Amino acid sequence: NANKWAKIHAVWALYAMSKALGQDFSESFLAATKDADADVRAQGTRALGMQRYVEWEEKDSGVPSNALTRLQRDPDPTVRLQAAIALG
Repeated sequence: NANKWAKIHAVWALYAMSKALGQDFSESFLAATKDADADVRAQGTRALGMQRYVEWEEKDSGVPSNALTRLQRDPDPTVRLQAAIALG
């Protein structure tokens, strides 16, 4: 599905931009974690977790942890795995 791959590439393009420009794209990653496609949710979860360690630890925000906790109950095992890895 071309749309799925476009979404996945967008997640990682935004992650690269967040690292290069210091911008916060957490809302986009959170949106990806709510996609109908499990592969998109998994990649959004992975990016969310990676950004959490980079930026959100400094902000001491509960938002990413809450989202990652929710994702541990996702029906897809890959999404749950990415959430568990992200939470440490």
